[in-house]
Amino acid sequence: MEKLLSICMIVKNEDDVLERCLKSVNDLADELIIVDTGSTDSTKKIAALYTDHVYDFKWVNDFSVARNESIRHATSQWVLVLDADEYINPDDIARIRLFLQEEAITPSSIYTISVVSYVGQSIHSTKLTEASIPRLFPNFQGIQYERPIHEQLINTSGETLRVTASPITVFHTGYILDVIDKKGKQQRNEKIFSELKKKTGFTPYDHFCVGNEFSVKGDLKKALYSYERAFSKTTSQHPWRFDCASKIWNIFLKLDRLSDAWELNEKFFKAYDNFPEYHCFQGIIYEQMGMYGKSKSAFEKSIQKAEQLSAKSKFWLINPLYGSSIPLNRLAHLASIEQDLNSFVYYQTKILQSNPNEYNALSQLLDVLANHESVQSVQQYIDKLYPELKQRDLHMLVSILTNIGQTELSKIYYSELNDPSLLRMEIQLKYAILHDQQQVFRALLKSIDLPIDQSSTLRCVAAGNILWGVCEKSLEIFQTAANELSIPAALYEKLIHDKEILDEWSDEQSLAIFEFASELFLLKKYELFDRVVQRAEHSALLNLLANFFFKKNQIDLSVNYYQIVLERNELTASGCENLAFLHFNNNLIDDGLVFLERAIELGPDSKQLLGYYISHSNNETKKLHYMNLLYDYFPLLRKLSIIK
Repeated sequence: MEKLLSICMIVKNEDDVLERCLKSVNDLADELIIVDTGSTDSTKKIAALYTDHVYDFKWVNDFSVARNESIRHATSQWVLVLDADEYINPDDIARIRLFLQEEAITPSSIYTISVVSYVGQSIHSTKLTEASIPRLFPNFQGIQYERPIHEQLINTSGETLRVTASPITVFHTGYILDVIDKKGKQQRNEKIFSELKKKTGFTPYDHFCVGNEFSVKGDLKKALYSYERAFSKTTSQHPWRFDCASKIWNIFLKLDRLSDAWELNEKFFKAYDNFPEYHCFQGIIYEQMGMYGKSKSAFEKSIQKAEQLSAKSKFWLINPLYGSSIPLNRLAHLASIEQDLNSFVYYQTKILQSNPNEYNALSQLLDVLANHESVQSVQQYIDKLYPELKQRDLHMLVSILTNIGQTELSKIYYSELNDPSLLRMEIQLKYAILHDQQQVFRALLKSIDLPIDQSSTLRCVAAGNILWGVCEKSLEIFQTAANELSIPAALYEKLIHDKEILDEWSDEQSLAIFEFASELFLLKKYELFDRVVQRAEHSALLNLLANFFFKKNQIDLSVNYYQIVLERNELTASGCENLAFLHFNNNLIDDGLVFLERAIELGPDSKQLLGYYISHSNNETKKLHYMNLLYDYFPLLRKLSIIK
C-alpha cells in the first residue's frame, strides 16, 4: 500500500529533545527521514531507534539546501517538515491521518500547521505564542525550499502556491532562551547572515530577516529597528515590502503605539485601499479604542474588497486572512458582545464556508445553534455545511458536540464513525459520562497510558469516579499526575473522597475548581455541579462561573451568580464589563455606564473600555475625566487623530 506521510527533519546535536519528538510522531509517519548535519552527541543513535532513514549531510550554512536534501529521500504522498524541538499530541494522530487520506493532492497547494511556541527564559517561565507556518505539502509536485535562512516553499515549475490551513498543531520549545543559548542558534544564524553580507552585501531583505530573528526572541524594539531599516530601502520591486510594513504595524500595536500604527496605515496601505488590508487594519485600531460601530464598518469593507477582487485576481497584499477569517472573527466577536445572535451565526457560517476545518468557529456556532434550535434544524444546518460528511468531519463534530454537552446530536454522529476508538481519549471519556456509560468508562480508564499530562483528561477521570465510585486505576492516574498537575490533582482527589477542599484560596485553585464545575455542567451532571459549587462557594469561583454562563448566553444563570458577588461587593472587572454590555444591549445606557465606570475603576488600563465610555457618554465632565485617564495610561494616544 502506498505510504501516506513522510516526516522530514534536519538535526544536529539534539539528543535532549529528539526522542520526545520522534516518540510523538512514531505512529503518525509512514516514514521518518532524518538528515544529520554533523552531530557529536547521541542524536544519530536515538534517530536509529526510530528509523533506518538517517543520512549524513555536510552543513553548508544553508537551511534550504539541507531541507531539500531531506525531502529528496521522501517516498510518501505527503511531506511534513518538523524540527527536533517540536512534538505533537499523539491524540491528534488519527485526525491528522484522516485529513491527509481525504485531501486532494494538487501541485499548487501547500498547508500551514499551527506552531505553538513556548517563549521565555526557561520551560518553567514561559508564555505561549501561535503562528501558522507552511510545513505540509504533497510530495513529487516540484515543491521545495529556497533561501539559506527563513527558508520559503516554492514550486520549481513556477506554479503559484495556494496556502490552506491544516488541522495539525505542533508544540515548539526552541524559542526558550535557555535553549537558544545552549544550542548557539543565535551565533549560527548570525554566521549565516554574515556570510550573506560578504557574498551579496546586506540587502533590505536581509534586514527584514534579522527583524524576524529578533521578533522570534521577543525583542520587539530591535525587531522594529531592523524592519524599519528594511522598509526604508524597499521599492515596488520588493514584493515582501507589504509583509515588512505589516510586521512594523503589528509591533506598533503591541507597543501601544496606536497613533504610529494608524499613521503607517494611512501613509502606506491607504494607497492600496482596493485591497482588504487597509480596512482590516483600520477595524482593528477602531476596535482597540472601543469604537465598535466604526470597527464593524471597516471589517465589513475589508471583506467586501476581498470579494470584489477574488473573482478577478489575487485579492490580498500580505495574507488572504485579512480579507476573510480575521475580519469575520472580529465581527463574530463584536456580535457576541452585542448579543446579536443572527449576525454571530452569519459570520461564523462565512468562516466555515471558507475553511470547513475551523474547529473554534464550528464549536462556537454549534453551541449557539444547539441551545436555540431543534435537533433536526441543527442537523439540517450541518448537512448544508458538510454535504458529503467525511470521517474527519465526523470526528470533529463528535468532539465538539460532546464537549458542549449535546447528548442527542453527539449520539447521531457518533453512530456514523467507522472507528470511535480513534477519538481522543478525553473525548471518549466525556462521551461515556455524557451518555451514562459506566462500563465503557471503566474500560477506557484501564487503557490510559501513564502518566497523563492534560488536566482535561484528569477532570473526566475525577467526574467518573465521583459518579460511579473510585477504582484502582484512577488512583494510579492521580498519583502519576501529581508532578505536572499538582493543584488540580490534589483538589479533584479531595472531591472524590469527599474531603475538605482547602483552607486557603488561590487563583490557581479557583481556576481548577471552575474548570471542573463547568465541565460537569456541560456534561449535564447538574446535581454534581451543585455539590461542587456549594462546597467551594468562594467569590473567585462564582465570578468565573458568572462569566462562563454569560459567554454561553445563559443570562439568567449568569445574573444569579453576579447578584451574589454584587451583594458581597466582590464583582470583578470582567463581570462589571459584562453587566455593562448587558444593559447597553437592552438600551439601558445610563445603567450600563454605571457598570462601565466600575469596570474602569477596577481595571483602568483598558483602552477599549475607556474609548467605549467616551464614545457613549453624554456627560461632558465625565467624558473629559475619562479622556484624561486614557491619556494618563496611554500618553502616546494624544497623537491619535481618531480620538479627536
